[in-house]
Amino acid sequence: MGLAWLAARRVKRDTLGLEPHEITALHRHHEAVMAAMREGLLVLDADSGRVVVLNAEAARLLGLPATLAPSRAAGPTLDELGVDPALRERLADRSPVTDETMLVGERLLLVNRADVAGPAPDLVVTLRDRTELEAMTRELDDARSVTRALRFAAHEHANHLQAVSTLIELGAQDDARDLAQRWTRDLLGAGDGAGDGDLRDRLADPALAALVLDKATDARDRGLALRIGEGTALDAADTGDEQASTDRVTVVGNLLDNALDAALESAHDGRGGGVVELDLHVADGAVVVRVADDGPGLADPEAAFTPGWSTKHADGRGLGLALVRRVVDRRGGSVEVGAGEDGRGTVFTVRLPISPRPAQAPVDSPAASR
Repeated sequence: MGLAWLAARRVKRDTLGLEPHEITALHRHHEAVMAAMREGLLVLDADSGRVVVLNAEAARLLGLPATLAPSRAAGPTLDELGVDPALRERLADRSPVTDETMLVGERLLLVNRADVAGPAPDLVVTLRDRTELEAMTRELDDARSVTRALRFAAHEHANHLQAVSTLIELGAQDDARDLAQRWTRDLLGAGDGAGDGDLRDRLADPALAALVLDKATDARDRGLALRIGEGTALDAADTGDEQASTDRVTVVGNLLDNALDAALESAHDGRGGGVVELDLHVADGAVVVRVADDGPGLADPEAAFTPGWSTKHADGRGLGLALVRRVVDRRGGSVEVGAGEDGRGTVFTVRLPISPRPAQAPVDSPAASR
């Protein structure tokens, strides 16, 4: 009786005084909460690094199999699971991790980590997906850019209409017609090869054509020039699937953003004319993208593809080129970086195979650039 009483007391203490049915209900509630959470939760054994807890959202964000069985005794480590090395290294570093933005695969994740002390110390990691938020932020920035451009165009439109009206009143109908036609060509950006209708005819990918037109508008609004190469073209037969379109938008968008920032920097310093050139064509089963700028250039081109590297100090930058590299690697393409013909500026040349590697599954990659 004495031993039974001691054993019962020990079990009662270990189960926090809960009855068996209460323990069962608590476990069910725990499983329901884990499944319903929109935030990734990952718990690691601090000593062995084994995965102790993993909810469905964390498995999705990290690209892990849903059948993974966490266990303190036999659970896999992040290294064994092939989790992104950058995340593994950051979690191994015992310095505080609070709302840090990291590029994990092709997703932007907000990472937090807390250390839980005890007989079996654990590391509790939470992951929030910022990919969609970054994409929405980019769309908002683009919308603001278009709004500013439309306001500027409306002002110019009013001035030109007044000039045309005055010429008509003076009886100079031919001059009025020539002025209206010249103004229309300038408004469409025909001088830079970025005319609205012309570009949509040359690029059979609507998302890509819309992106380039938006960047051309943004360039004009910032006092820069985005020149589209005469050979720029993408036929419908070469557009590939939806994932190929998403990847092209990601690569071209990030390269143009980077080039426009570099060109603006040189233009402000008086060292460049604020010019960015884009050429896009198909060769040997791949879309070849060439983006050149007359900016200050890159002292270490390879370092530019490291997540977090940036010539700017603003928060959230340094991920665009790293994302370009990962998209290119996944599709089995290539990226080259060099200086311009006169030794000034930077030229990026990217080859994106229209069909990805057979062994690679499509990835929902964000088009955000920061």
